[in-house]
Amino acid sequence: MTHQALALRHRWGTVKMFDALFSFSGRLRRLAYFGYSIVAGLIGSIPAVIGALSLIYGKHHNEAVLIVVAVVILGISAIYFAWTSFAIGVKRLHDMDMSGYNQIWIIGLSAAGQILRYLHQPVTGIVIGVFSLGVSLWLLFAPGSQGGNRFG
Repeated sequence: MTHQALALRHRWGTVKMFDALFSFSGRLRRLAYFGYSIVAGLIGSIPAVIGALSLIYGKHHNEAVLIVVAVVILGISAIYFAWTSFAIGVKRLHDMDMSGYNQIWIIGLSAAGQILRYLHQPVTGIVIGVFSLGVSLWLLFAPGSQGGNRFG
């Protein structure tokens, strides 16, 4: 790709958006964190909905190939959601001058709440879910460090 084409792509934000969604380096301020979270959710929802509808249709009409394709699409969507959530969260933590490794317990906490609710432990799952919501709100509203920090 030529330098001009790369500069044009960067000017229109495609390189920046790709880095925001898939890279683990750099920082994201509060508004960028919120915006890229919405963008990632919208992008990932399209194949997830197609996969879910294909799965429902395939089960209803006993179409084994369609069911397999739907499961593959849903699996790719799940990987996309996990990766982008992790990458966006790491950059938000970097903005607060914190290690991105903290994202491991943040996502683990959310997953634990979901698993406990699924395993019919609703009270524990809800308590963990509320705590996880609090952590998510903290990531959204806590100010980042002023000026440069060890992450940029």
